[in-house]
Amino acid sequence: MKISDIRNLSVENLISSDCYYAIIIRSPAACGTIMSIEFPHMPRDYRFITYDDIPGNSTIIIGTSKIPILADRTVWYEGQPIAILTGPDRAKLIAFANNVKLTIEPNLPEMEFKTFSHRQLLANDIVVQGNPDIAFLQSALQTEQSLYLTPAYSFHPDTYAAYCTYNYDKMDIYITSQWPALIHKTICEMLKIKPENLVIKKLYSAPSFSSKIWYPAIVACHTALATFYSKHPVAMIYSRNEDFLYSPAHYPQSLISMKAGMDEQGSLQVIDAVFCADFGWQAPSSATILNQFNAIIKDIYNIPHVRIQSFGVQTNTPPHDSFTALGTSQAIIALEKTMDTCASLLRMDPIQFRKKNISTAKKGYNTSLIAIFNEITEKIILLSDFNRKYASCKLVKARQTTGFYTSNQRSIGFAFGCQNQLSYFHQLDFVRHSIIVTLEKNLDLTILLPYVPDNPESLEIFKSTAAEIMGLSKSAIKIAEKDAHGKIENFITSSGSTVLLINDLIKKACIDIQKKRFRETLPISITKLYKQQKENKNSNISQKTWGAAVVELECSGISLQPSITGIWLVVNAGKILNKEKARNSLLLDIETVVSKLYLPLQADQQYYSVKQPVAKNIPITIDFIESSAEPKNIGELAYGLIPAAALNALQLITDTPITNDSFIDYRESMLKTNLNDVFSFSVEKDITPKDDQ
Repeated sequence: MKISDIRNLSVENLISSDCYYAIIIRSPAACGTIMSIEFPHMPRDYRFITYDDIPGNSTIIIGTSKIPILADRTVWYEGQPIAILTGPDRAKLIAFANNVKLTIEPNLPEMEFKTFSHRQLLANDIVVQGNPDIAFLQSALQTEQSLYLTPAYSFHPDTYAAYCTYNYDKMDIYITSQWPALIHKTICEMLKIKPENLVIKKLYSAPSFSSKIWYPAIVACHTALATFYSKHPVAMIYSRNEDFLYSPAHYPQSLISMKAGMDEQGSLQVIDAVFCADFGWQAPSSATILNQFNAIIKDIYNIPHVRIQSFGVQTNTPPHDSFTALGTSQAIIALEKTMDTCASLLRMDPIQFRKKNISTAKKGYNTSLIAIFNEITEKIILLSDFNRKYASCKLVKARQTTGFYTSNQRSIGFAFGCQNQLSYFHQLDFVRHSIIVTLEKNLDLTILLPYVPDNPESLEIFKSTAAEIMGLSKSAIKIAEKDAHGKIENFITSSGSTVLLINDLIKKACIDIQKKRFRETLPISITKLYKQQKENKNSNISQKTWGAAVVELECSGISLQPSITGIWLVVNAGKILNKEKARNSLLLDIETVVSKLYLPLQADQQYYSVKQPVAKNIPITIDFIESSAEPKNIGELAYGLIPAAALNALQLITDTPITNDSFIDYRESMLKTNLNDVFSFSVEKDITPKDDQ
């Protein structure tokens, strides 16, 4: 398989004069059986393609998930692709599409995810430690709350698009994708063509909250089918409306119920958590997302008794691709919200309450986390002046005599958390990364990668690592894309995780070359392969990235409308290979998160036409804990820590721990609060499976 990277190009400026276009005919029903398809008479240059026209495999296979390229007889969600229209005039294609008549016998769709049948489970997991039921009976203080996170559209500058060229029996696909190997494999099996006759040319993608991992394979397959039958280059470009309504660009809605019990001294004794996420009709990474949620809940604090139930629910809505920090962010938000609620009930400082429950760790577990926590919190307290500001907020609140403030008030919130080192798809057993490092006769070092990253900073990291080990200058190190000779190598290009994985392989290969350098003749070549890592059942503090965030809010006195006035983030991620790149990456993450806080998904579905705002006017301070430990990923921390800290600041303003019942009194005045619209609380506590009918 050959993969090329085409920078500074988009599908729009690749279109040639003989290009055809392709558009999708989609299901108007959320669930039903296709009874008939009637399409209008069209000129010879136009073609109508359905499931029956697929010459080979008709599904995209990811692990145990099978996703139809075109619907066969049954449709499972509104907007599911049923047919492709292709031809030279896009306006005529749209006119023809408007005259297509679909007869679908509707079935009752499953749209609810808070109560669900066992048939709807895409994945589920349960973790039990100790005896939670007895622990709750023995606990002196308890708190319970439910957190509902609404869906949010992830705005990305480039909508889904693909361009396919055809030359006799050879095809080139131009597309933005993080998993080009999946596209290559699926199209070859769909069209029954030889692997060497298909080239994937990867277009540059602007940074986005959502991932483009598996769904681009759908777009590429549709474009390739249109090219296969028309024998012309074909462009498929989603409109913003189409991208908004039907692509997996919506952060899934979820509901988290969390109950905690403590003793009178403020030590956590038990947590009972239920996580329920709406994954739409399909989500190939559903199981690993639930695992991420479970790991965060049980790994950060020392809790003797734990029960975590997590459910990935299937509904008749569009499927989901992977999102940054999906599972991890919900866990941090819910857990840190609970920690602040517990501290408030005990009238303890929120940071000291957390420290107490980390420092009481049992022998051999999380012992090194005490030092990490102290180092991070000391720095962030100093940078943000948290202790003084928090005490001031509490003092002002204590003097308040009415239910509302008469002037604008400031508040401040804290959150602590971590992220694991592998992205969701890197934990699946079909993902592979391999590199070849060769010390040439002229003492140049050649590094062959499955894919050369987009940004020069990553290449600089690779060269620095190799140069330091080999004792060479960076100019003697060449990085290129390797030729897999038609073989499919399953690698996924994500941001930090892929860079660190490849950098680790380069490091190991260079060490092996150094061992052989003066004992064997040149050239010396070493191949290193990354395969799925087995899940570590024990907490390994050194393999996680740790961080803390402080968010300062100012709320209007009457409406409690909040605005963020300051953000501080401190990260312990081992050795920082490129501090400027790391800082810019975290800054972009923070801006994305703040945009989500202030601009949730609109009910009138007009959000897709609005350019996503950024946090340019908010003071943001980012700092790192200097360390010589192995470098770690940082790409998920902001997505959980910033919202959690913002919610904790909002709770401080509202006078009392926000629980299911007490929050109702504030809900009427807070309905216009965008921050609360995104991270709001639900009074519904029953999110357990319902009996199958």
